Amino acid sequence: MTRSRRCTKLAAVPEAIVPIAEKLLSARALPPDEKTDTLHIATAAYHEMDVLLTCYMELPSPCEPLPKTMSVVASLGYTCPLIITPERYLKDMRHDL
Repeated sequence: MTRSRRCTKLAAVPEAIVPIAEKLLSARALPPDEKTDTLHIATAAYHEMDVLLTCYMELPSPCEPLPKTMSVVASLGYTCPLIITPERYLKDMRHDL
């Protein structure tokens, strides 16, 4: 299943998450074509998740913070999750053992 096809199957988004996603989009915290990623970050921040694992997002490096994303989320009173690939997460977890 392609990425665009998966995105059309998203469930309804709780109203409280929409303003976070809209602010991320209006602040251009991510590229404009990353609307689904913006929604994922907004959902993770709203639900106070510590980590957001992603295989699809274009990250500057496997574990580099996204400063603009972090500041926009913080300005709304939320904490931005660590955005990381599964490979990097597993590597870091093995290192911590």
